[in-house]
Amino acid sequence: MNINDNIAKDYSAIILAAGKSERLGFPKLYLKFNEQFSFIANIMNEYKSFGCKQIILVVNEIGNQYLKTNNVSLLGNVKIVINKHPDWHRFYSLKIGVKSLQVLQHVFVHN
Repeated sequence: MNINDNIAKDYSAIILAAGKSERLGFPKLYLKFNEQFSFIANIMNEYKSFGCKQIILVVNEIGNQYLKTNNVSLLGNVKIVINKHPDWHRFYSLKIGVKSLQVLQHVFVHN
């Protein structure tokens, strides 16, 4: 039995990306990791490679539009959750991310 077989059954990840990114000056979703990938795509790929069964990406409306407009490739186990109240801060994003999990299990929370 491969260790990743067991991990895939027991872990999920919630990536919190619904902030306004005011200090940065533009949404963090726009950040490039390299010529091929954005940071968000790289983060999702790392969780997928680790074996996370579910990946929840919490974004605001602008982030969701960016993902659609730029055809950001999402893995099959990634679910987009839209935080319509980003001014309610990180804990609200976490709350709606947890509510969207199909199965309540161990969860990595990625800021």
